[in-house]
Amino acid sequence: MEREPTLSTLDVVVEAVGQETYRYVYDATAHAVRLAGVVSPEEDWPTDLGALPDTLGPDGQPVPVLLLGSHPTFPGCRVAALPIGLLETGAAEERRVWVLAVPAADPARAALATDGGVPSAVRTALESAIRDTLGLAGSGLPRWGDAAGAMALVREARRARRLAAATRSHAAAPQWEVRDRRLRRATPGEAERHTEAEYAVYALPYRFQEYARDCLLPSERLLCYVQRSPVRHRGVWGRLRQPAAHAGLVAVTDQQVLLLADAMPPGHDLIYWGYIARAAAVERLLDAAVRREGQLVWLEIALATSAGPGQFRVEFASEEAAQAEEVAALLRRFSPAVNARRPMRRYPVTPRHEPASVEAFLDADTVAGLEGQLDERLEPGEVVLARAIAPAPTTDAPTQLIAVTPRRLVTIAREPGRRGVLPAEIPLSAVAAVELRNALLAPHFRLWLGGTAAQAPLDVRFPYPVIRPFLTLFLTVRQLLATPPGVPTAPVVLDDTATASAIATSTTSIH
Repeated sequence: MEREPTLSTLDVVVEAVGQETYRYVYDATAHAVRLAGVVSPEEDWPTDLGALPDTLGPDGQPVPVLLLGSHPTFPGCRVAALPIGLLETGAAEERRVWVLAVPAADPARAALATDGGVPSAVRTALESAIRDTLGLAGSGLPRWGDAAGAMALVREARRARRLAAATRSHAAAPQWEVRDRRLRRATPGEAERHTEAEYAVYALPYRFQEYARDCLLPSERLLCYVQRSPVRHRGVWGRLRQPAAHAGLVAVTDQQVLLLADAMPPGHDLIYWGYIARAAAVERLLDAAVRREGQLVWLEIALATSAGPGQFRVEFASEEAAQAEEVAALLRRFSPAVNARRPMRRYPVTPRHEPASVEAFLDADTVAGLEGQLDERLEPGEVVLARAIAPAPTTDAPTQLIAVTPRRLVTIAREPGRRGVLPAEIPLSAVAAVELRNALLAPHFRLWLGGTAAQAPLDVRFPYPVIRPFLTLFLTVRQLLATPPGVPTAPVVLDDTATASAIATSTTSIH
């Protein structure tokens, strides 16, 4: 009968075996366990190697365990084990500690837990294995501790794990998110914690709440939002209509104006196909107006750019004209009569480098080559705040790396002669708006430029599995667009937490 874990029993997960053993798989057809092969370790060890999943050691990883059994187990096996000692090497930052344990279900080995010692033969074998593996010498030779010392280490590691979990669960919520609507005052005033729009977020369709969590920064405050119903553009052939503008949401925060729209309308099975997000900084606003055009009403936002004014255009059905006017009136308050004292904020931007997630599309040498070319293109002291790699979605498209620094976007193309390659460098002063299609079908990253280039956005397409780094790139570029054209970028200062204070100029047009 399997021995039940007690307070002094450790729940060990075996990660690697010390000796050759069989590998088993479950056969769902036969409802049985089958022998699948042999697991051969790279080096012979006198113990199996495992870890305690409910702990957090000094190195930030689960506490490692040397499991001394009569027979090898297999990777993934959970073992109720009894601690019999502690093994330690190194000092300070190079300190490494292992708990030595025996399987509670192995009577011959479990007796060592009560005998109060590690057999000398086991000590010699372990010391030899650790010396050979870690290349220890002199002061680095292993030091031994007893079972009490092992349990003291485990208790401290369990406490560290609980504290880390509590810290994550109590992390500060985004400032715009209402955690308790009971705090809302009956008569709103200056002391109100949230805006009317923030209190009303819960009334949005749940998919739009999720879209907002992706695209709003924790420090933003939501000032206003209006929903847009699906709209069809009437075509030139009578009743024939052009493709629909899907259901959307126009939000105004203290930092941006943001359009969130369904990439595709959800089906009857309530599957959400993703969203399209377009954003521009409120520091760029010149004017906002509502214009009627047939059966549509257009919210037109003029943006300042170094290349000339651009427009952020959003269509509404004619019956939603009042909502569009509400947004326009709020946006006009961001634009002074004389555009010489526009709000100008220096947002701290943390360099965030998401894993490229391109292992299924590119080999390590290709990725290393792109990164090497990027390093060659950077100027001394220039910091990369975010980057993403777009594997070629088709055979005639290029593979591109897009990186953003405080003052420019840098593009590295693996096949520079192919169709769809972005310019090698795009100053942020020429970019006013940024767009991301976060959807399973045809995702893209898009930049809108001002002036004569306003009608032709720069487009990068990529497979959906690499969406995460492009979302980070989208958020970083959007935040950098807060400096108006003509204003020098702020110097990048990296502190102890690797936080960069970065700003870039920007501009463009969207419709």
